[in-house]
Amino acid sequence: MTMIPEFPNDRDYFYDEDDQIYQVLGYVHPRDTLYCLQKYEKTIEDQNIFFWKSDITHHSYKRLITQYSSSTAASIIESHPYREHSELYGSDFIQYPKNKIKFYLSPRKKLEQLIDTPKSKFHSLAEQEKLAVEIAHVFENELNIPLRDMGITGSILWGGIHKHSDIDLIIYGKSNLMAFLYNIHRLVNVHSQLRTPTLMENVSNAHKFSQKSGMSIEDCTVFITNKPFLLFFSKFYLSMAFNPSEQEIQNNTLALDSTYFINVPEYSRMVIQATVVNDDWLYYYPGVVYLDDVHFVGLVQGKVSSSNLCRALIFEHENIGYYKRGNRIEICGLLQQIQNPPHDIVARYSGKNPSSPFFQLVIGTRENYGNEYVKNLEM
Repeated sequence: MTMIPEFPNDRDYFYDEDDQIYQVLGYVHPRDTLYCLQKYEKTIEDQNIFFWKSDITHHSYKRLITQYSSSTAASIIESHPYREHSELYGSDFIQYPKNKIKFYLSPRKKLEQLIDTPKSKFHSLAEQEKLAVEIAHVFENELNIPLRDMGITGSILWGGIHKHSDIDLIIYGKSNLMAFLYNIHRLVNVHSQLRTPTLMENVSNAHKFSQKSGMSIEDCTVFITNKPFLLFFSKFYLSMAFNPSEQEIQNNTLALDSTYFINVPEYSRMVIQATVVNDDWLYYYPGVVYLDDVHFVGLVQGKVSSSNLCRALIFEHENIGYYKRGNRIEICGLLQQIQNPPHDIVARYSGKNPSSPFFQLVIGTRENYGNEYVKNLEM
């Protein structure tokens, strides 16, 4: 059995016993299983389809999800033999047994391996692998992000790199995330190989965002243009992701071991307006943003109190990066009640309405696909 880290993290990868390829989802997991999504399956080489070749298993693969969304993810989960109802999230996930994992792949270890490649062999690396080493050193030197707090994921990690592969870079830890967000604009302006997307590239992405969210293409274009992490390095898309550190996972704001979420059926789709009061975990997956001064859009009856609707939980990461602490936002999502809430919720909200349960809105659900969003009302 392969070694599973004590704190599995989002965008780790693994091969199962049949050499199928999975991506780990999130930073909180059951004790003996991993929340994950099968991303690729073995296939026979066919001239009519595009396939990947793994240099780890030497099998050919086809991608199961061409474009990630809650809808496509749900379709993969629905038919999987390890589909189980998640007590934490209140919905079905693939929960893969740790003892049936064949190879576990760490983004940090992969980047370390690339950096330690002997000079005599460095020329044989793929172009994206060489550039991954280069951009990691740029971020170390220009943004003061330690190399040990970065990793490489995606096809470079699982061994299926091809000429069109992105460079999928992860930055770990809140302080490093802040260093990136505060300084990346300056770095783009002075580094010749770094660039932001063109207007046409942003409009193309806005069409996809609009399909997922139901927002106008115009709004989506404005929001995408204001995301600081959409980048290209050399001629390749630099896909940025941000993960909590191991210490942050131990003290995560999402859930205690006893926490679980319950859907509120009469409010499967709710719209609110609120002020962002904390966005420390917004860029992680799932993202968490704490709210204040919540107002319902439309009539809300029953046990839901605006003072105890305390946060949004974001699984659809199209909906991050264009708002921050202090902004007034509108959220459309699935209402859940939070049972046995984590310490951050109790500390922040228990004094407002102590007799009322706590609630959150979830963005990135099968129930609301195509009609769930976060709008920055100040743009």
